[in-house]
Amino acid sequence: MKNLIAHVSTAALVLMVLAGCQHTVAATGDVKPIKALLITGGCCHDYDTQTKLLIAGIGKYANVEFDVVQEGEGTEHVHSVFKKENWTRGYDVVIHNECSADVGDDVGNAVAKEHFESGTGAVMIHCAFHTFRKMEGDAWRATLGATSKRHTHQKPITVTFDEPTHPILVGTEEFVTGDEELYIIDKIFDHAVPIATGHQGEHTYPLMFANEYGKAKIFSVTVGHNTSTFEIDEWMHIVAKGLLWSCDKIKDDGTAKAGYGPR
Repeated sequence: MKNLIAHVSTAALVLMVLAGCQHTVAATGDVKPIKALLITGGCCHDYDTQTKLLIAGIGKYANVEFDVVQEGEGTEHVHSVFKKENWTRGYDVVIHNECSADVGDDVGNAVAKEHFESGTGAVMIHCAFHTFRKMEGDAWRATLGATSKRHTHQKPITVTFDEPTHPILVGTEEFVTGDEELYIIDKIFDHAVPIATGHQGEHTYPLMFANEYGKAKIFSVTVGHNTSTFEIDEWMHIVAKGLLWSCDKIKDDGTAKAGYGPR
């Protein structure tokens, strides 16, 4: 297990590997950077590389300072941050890129409640949809905006836009992934808007959602299993704009509000 604590000024990336301490550096200027908590680790993915790519990639499009909690292996890991009271406080947005499928209702309900009640925005990436899959209730799935419990075999996915004028998508382009898992969507909640769809052979499912859940705005994207997806500029641009949208730092034309673009 290890903790990674990172920060970004949009001019450069500094990744620090520390033992049990946190360190962040504020960007210069009159506007404080967006404060983001990235939660990652668990089963099935190259989290070291994905974390580095997320921090550098989002930094190309948004003024963000990151704290990172990366820990655990396997599907039963419960991230330490979830055991704390009011753990989203002090953050503008939480990025969930963890994979803990065999964790159940107690933890899942508490994490969902934290977002619902605090209003802290969120970006949900890929296996966040299968985290807390063991839950019987739907609180976490409502936070995601949709329900999924399985996926297709890996093949390229063509991504098309259903809501091309949504601020998260306007100014970006449709794209095709390399080999990827397309998550099978079983249910979409009324408060979630599907904004993009994935096409993979005979399979077609929504794969991006703009979700307003309780007090929180949440952007969710199901595709992101392989590192190659994190290297697609359009995918990363959309994730960055989803982050800006989730904390109300984006304009209708898809550009960041003053002070929140890259520096």
